[in-house]
Amino acid sequence: MHASWAGREFDAAFVEALPAGANLCGENGEFHPFVYDGPVFRRPVALRRCAVVNRDGFTFADLLGEPPEQG
Repeated sequence: MHASWAGREFDAAFVEALPAGANLCGENGEFHPFVYDGPVFRRPVALRRCAVVNRDGFTFADLLGEPPEQG
C-alpha cells in the first residue's frame, strides 16, 4: 500500500478506502495495526505520532510514548 496510509486511524473511513484486494485485517502484510485502546485496556496507551519514515523498503509511522499522568 502507498506510504500515505501509514499512521492513519483504523476506522470506518479507513476500511471503506482500502484498495480492492486488500485484506481487512492486513493478513497479507498490507499493513500492521497498532492497538492503543480497547475493552481490555485500563486506559489508552498514551502516545503521539511522529514522522512517517521509510526503512529497508518499508514505511512506518513512528510513535513516541508519553509518560503516564501523575496522580
